[in-house]
Amino acid sequence: MANKSKPLGLKPVGHTNGSEWNGMVVKYFIPASDANDMYVGDLVKTANNANIYGTSQVVQLAAAGERARGVIVGIEYNPNTLERRYRKALSAQYCYVCESVDVVYEIQEDSVGGSLGITDVGKCGDIVYASGNPSACTSGTMLDSSSVSVANTAQLKLLSVVNRGDNEIGNYAKWRVVIYEHELNPISGSFIASGAAYSWTYQGSLADGGKVSMPVNTNGGWGFAKLGDGDQYAFFEFASNGTVTLLVTSDDVTSIEDNDTTFNIYDTGTAVGFNNELGSAKNLFVVAWYS
Repeated sequence: MANKSKPLGLKPVGHTNGSEWNGMVVKYFIPASDANDMYVGDLVKTANNANIYGTSQVVQLAAAGERARGVIVGIEYNPNTLERRYRKALSAQYCYVCESVDVVYEIQEDSVGGSLGITDVGKCGDIVYASGNPSACTSGTMLDSSSVSVANTAQLKLLSVVNRGDNEIGNYAKWRVVIYEHELNPISGSFIASGAAYSWTYQGSLADGGKVSMPVNTNGGWGFAKLGDGDQYAFFEFASNGTVTLLVTSDDVTSIEDNDTTFNIYDTGTAVGFNNELGSAKNLFVVAWYS
């Protein structure tokens, strides 16, 4: 039976330890200045602000590729519009966000450019944001099928296909995912906050000619990268605009993108990039720190 296209955004369904979702949420504030409608199931990020009492931090929609705080699972009713079950643009309202890093969510893929397959389990992909349905009060957010890749630099990590009678591999399949690029997440490929310092780590196989980029950051820092089993390594510095300075390296490391027969740590124009040109797939390990 073909899957029905019925996006609901991200729906919490459990935890990574196999238990059911415990229902824990945190109250956040959406100011009247925010011009976006918001629905249960929308992915949100925090803003550096709070309500006038300083008690609830502000959240706003997280665009594709941005780190997220969690998912809206509830919206406080406005007593003047009790029939409305979503947060309308330009209205001050409170919402409840599921922000635990170990929560597993269900989300529908958009299947644009083709549907995903079993071999995509374990890969990462971004959301594609679409306006919600005011009548049904449902989020339009889906998993961007065309963004799914082995590079661990996207918002969601695919755990499995939802095992249910009304779901199968193919167009509009429902997937079990975790938020990989989470504001509080210490796993590989994401940020770790520790006081005023942040770190980013990556570990994975990089094909010959393959490339991985750090997320864009607003401050410079330094890091260590190793490609292959003792093949090539480098200590490096980087500026906020992605400019790379190699400090200590093995023999075949450059800062030139696509330079043949070398491990290249280079400026992508906005961030630091890593490029394998050693002739075969190699394991890449990176850890970087910045303020």
